[in-house]
Amino acid sequence: MLVFAVTILLSKQWYMCKRFAQVMGINDHYFLSGAAVSISTSTNLLLLNSFHQSSFWPQKQQNARYAPKMHKKHP
Repeated sequence: MLVFAVTILLSKQWYMCKRFAQVMGINDHYFLSGAAVSISTSTNLLLLNSFHQSSFWPQKQQNARYAPKMHKKHP
């Protein structure tokens, strides 16, 4: 589901970058694709980072409370 959302965001950003470059009069294909890929990659990394830090993922401190006890009981 997350991959699907990221793919949609990537395609939207790609389209927006292409439109912006066409409006600005930049027609160099390699520059255009490079700029679009770099912008979409950085934005998606920021999105993934915010997802990772939000309460959507269980934190490690919370998981430590419910973790099974690893120490052995002495006879």
